[in-house]
Amino acid sequence: MEKFCRDMPKIELHAHLNGSVSEQTIEKLLKRRAATSSSSSEQHGEAVATGCNIKPGNDLSLDDCFKKFSIIHQLCSDDESVYIITKDVIQEFAADNVKYLELRTGPKCNSTSNMTKSSYLKSVLQAIRDATTVKTSEIIVKLIISIDRAKPLQEAWENLQLAKQFRNFDVGREDMGDVIVGLDLSGHPSTTDVEKFIPVLQAARESSFKLTIHVSEIAGREDECRKLISLRPHRLGHATNLSTHPNQCIDIIQKILIQNIPLEICLTSNLMTSTIADLSSHHLQYWLDKKHQCIICTDDKGMFSTSLSKEFILASTTFNLSKEEVWSMSRNAVEHIFSSEHVKEQLRTMFATFICD
Repeated sequence: MEKFCRDMPKIELHAHLNGSVSEQTIEKLLKRRAATSSSSSEQHGEAVATGCNIKPGNDLSLDDCFKKFSIIHQLCSDDESVYIITKDVIQEFAADNVKYLELRTGPKCNSTSNMTKSSYLKSVLQAIRDATTVKTSEIIVKLIISIDRAKPLQEAWENLQLAKQFRNFDVGREDMGDVIVGLDLSGHPSTTDVEKFIPVLQAARESSFKLTIHVSEIAGREDECRKLISLRPHRLGHATNLSTHPNQCIDIIQKILIQNIPLEICLTSNLMTSTIADLSSHHLQYWLDKKHQCIICTDDKGMFSTSLSKEFILASTTFNLSKEEVWSMSRNAVEHIFSSEHVKEQLRTMFATFICD
């Protein structure tokens, strides 16, 4: 099964750029910063000590993970470092036989390095172009712009404007359509005032962007979830606690089923952030029993030392899935990508050639 999962073509739809940075790339950034600056030794030491990734078996909280993000952000504070991490992340996904990738990130700025949100986004898009137009590349990459629920509303409107401005940035693949295909609402789930972002998300839909929204990562957010699902998002991230409180969430669960909203499932992430007790109690089984569309994803492959192949192996061993069931989960994800019908057809053809033996 391990070889099968590695060889199988895969679709990655929930991958945060900064959380996907590998330990190898972090070491590259540390060496680069050490060579150009003598004032950041303290940051170097902190980043080296943590490795900016989380080893299996660690007992961590969501707060711990967001602290890790802040360290990675320190290392990615100029346009060149943003270019480096984006290109490396894409190449690493490609090496794992991922054929279609939707990266997500929120534009950032840094006054010290003169990095603006526009230049940040240009660096990401240029890296996508350079990583996908080489002759040996077989991966298609699209971008989702993230809205951080912990940030001011004005930043959300700015991010939407940037998505509109750069949606058809030339990445050298005109036949593949727009490069920016959607918006994501994410960030620390402890923040409560998410209703203020609904007009931004509605405006994004009206501008023909697809929506994916993190929901129910922590318990007790049923009302928030109801408001967000009323937007009829195209996908939902995590939805961890809905099945653990089915009586309180029955109306939400029914809407998800009736509207056929796919769930982005991140097994290792949920385990390592302690949002589930153990893998045997993971909500994937609940939704599979209802024959609902679930998409296996990594979330933050660098932070959690995982890969999409590893996530499929984990799903197959934990829930006793056959090769045919694993292949179907990967293949069916094609129908829920945020890209064009042309790209979907290309991916369908590719999956049709893979022999599931």
